[in-house]
Amino acid sequence: MSRVVAGIQARMGSTRLPGKSLIDLGGKPIIHWVIDRVKRANQIDEVWVLTTTNPEDDALVKAVESKANILRGDPQDVRSRYNLLIQKTNASLIFRITADCPLIDWTLLDALVYLKHRENADYTHILAQPCYQTSYPNGFNAELFTKDAFAKISQLGTSTADKEHVTLAVDNFPEKFKIARLGSSQEFSRPQWKLSVDTNEELNRVRLIISSLGTDAEYASVKDIVAVLDAHPEWQHSLNENLL
Repeated sequence: MSRVVAGIQARMGSTRLPGKSLIDLGGKPIIHWVIDRVKRANQIDEVWVLTTTNPEDDALVKAVESKANILRGDPQDVRSRYNLLIQKTNASLIFRITADCPLIDWTLLDALVYLKHRENADYTHILAQPCYQTSYPNGFNAELFTKDAFAKISQLGTSTADKEHVTLAVDNFPEKFKIARLGSSQEFSRPQWKLSVDTNEELNRVRLIISSLGTDAEYASVKDIVAVLDAHPEWQHSLNENLL
């Protein structure tokens, strides 16, 4: 039986939105939204937060230590943290999830595992990119790779950028991997929307979505979220503090 772990990479040192992991979003920090939603996936055995050894991340560790496992590693070499995760858990399947996706849908994470097994893929993903005809909004992104694929990624990609962005080698050497992508149906394809949080404008957008969903926000699916987006097309454009 495959052991599946999720590694959520997080840090307090974001240059565009410093401390964003602990910014309040509907009554709890952004990182708690990510952890809570990932933990609902039936196919994930363990959830880990992968952060750095920098003192500024001590507050992050304190905020999540009761909700998830914690691993601390190199501040610049993000990929090395996933290597430590594999060594520590002996996982055969590893999710890479970023802490800027508070609306991530756990049912899509389960679907990624099913797709991996159906296609016998070693790298499976949900990535919102303009090159795809249909795509979920940016903010439901996740990658799933096998332990062997990760070893290949580490061997093929040796640059500083490879170590920071973890899976660049898959883009640079696609012929070396068996890749499967979880595409959206036309019903949920909204590639023009960005729901990951890297700026104050994007934070405001997600706050509006969560406020609109009300008490249902905790369990909102991609279907629920897309319905809100369609009801408020103006939120796709520039937002400022006055809208809140």
